[in-house]
Formats: sequence, C-alpha cells, structure tokens
Amino acid sequence: MWTTKEKQLLEERFRCLVDESLNGGDIKLSDLTDEEKLAAFLQKKADQICSDQPKVAGSIFMKRYAFLLVGVLASWSLFRKLPALQAEEAQLVDYEKNGNWQPKFSIGSELSVNDHPGEWLCHMGEVVDALRKTTKLANLIAWENVAIYIFWLYDTVAEEEAFAAVRNRAKADLDWLLADEQASLFGSYHANPLARYDRTKIEVEGRDEKIKVRKTCCFNYLLDKPGAKNCKTCPKVCVPVKRK
Repeated sequence: MWTTKEKQLLEERFRCLVDESLNGGDIKLSDLTDEEKLAAFLQKKADQICSDQPKVAGSIFMKRYAFLLVGVLASWSLFRKLPALQAEEAQLVDYEKNGNWQPKFSIGSELSVNDHPGEWLCHMGEVVDALRKTTKLANLIAWENVAIYIFWLYDTVAEEEAFAAVRNRAKADLDWLLADEQASLFGSYHANPLARYDRTKIEVEGRDEKIKVRKTCCFNYLLDKPGAKNCKTCPKVCVPVKRK
C-alpha cells in the first residue's frame, strides 16, 4: 500500500487522493463517460469553470481532468503502485485554489492487478469521446489538454533530483505510453493520440527560456473572467525564433 509520504506527494503535487474513503465527491468518474450526466455537470460548473460556452467549458474541464491520469501515472512510475480503476466509486472532488477551479480525485486505495495503466487510458478515451459528443470539442484539443500535463509530469521526473532513482524507469514508462501499440487502449485509434504532441522545446520571441508550444488552442482566452488570456504556450501568440 501507499505510505503516508507517498499519499502526501500524490495529493499535493498531482491532486490525487489515495484513501479508503470515497465520499464527499461531486460526481462519480463513471458518470463522466455518460453524455447527459457530463453535460449536466458542465452546466452545473459553468460559474467555476468561468464559461457556459460548451467548447470552452469542455476544453477547460479536460485540462483539469487530465490530472486524474497524471496522478495515476505518477503513482505507477514513481512508486510502482498502480491504483485500480473503481469508476463506480471513485469521485471528482470539488476544490479551488487561488480562485481557480482545480478539482482533486478520490480514487480509493485498492491496487490494480494489472502491470500497466491500460484501464485508465481506456477511461480517459471514454471521457474524451463523451466530451466530443456533448460539447463538439475536437479530439485534437482534448488530447493535447491531457498530453501537456503528462509531459509535464515526466519532464519533472527527468529534471528534479528527488526523482533521480526512478528516472530511467519513468522514461521507459513514457516510451510505452506513447507507442502506437497502445493506441487501441485510448479508443478507436490507429495511432497513439498522445504521441503527436511529443515535441522539443524551442526558442520563442520575447521569452528567455525555450518552451514547448502547443499545436492547438485551448480557448483559455475566452473564459468569462477578468484578465483571461491565451496560455503561455498558445500557438496563437508564440512566435518561433527564426535563425538566419
């Protein structure tokens, strides 16, 4: 099982609550694969998401929901402890930080009998599919919203000294995750829907550090709140430096 220190890391950095208690959530994970229940949930959360526009709300929701998979992958790669998917019991837990909606996920404390997170990839694929049908959000945007945080996770493991001992294992896990052999785990895909977003950092005008520029826009600038603007990696505002 997970140690107290491991549970603390998963909650504080990856928004996942590994606990026997599965109470107090806003909605069950299984309900988010149901089009009608997902639509009702997005409508209910419109004020917290800061948009009642279906595509905008759907995109921001997917950026938040990505942390469910990030937390599961962190537990798998860092501790070799893979949570079992208890979709009928696990819940999204309402939470705000600095005025922004940043839900956490109560996923229980049962270990999976599998040696890879395939069931979690399948669940994410079902949510992406329901989101497309509910909000008309393009799959390309939804999957990039997931991918950016997965790459953030593995970049963090590669760069922080605290994770040096598991660095090679994590790299192998990411390679497995991005392989086309795993495409079918995400749904009806012939190519891995995450792999297209694997890119290197580049120089961008006006930035001191290299960044990974998105391929799609997540619509953050369309949120109904003061100061809403494009993300720092948005392709609409990032101009690559051209070397002569």
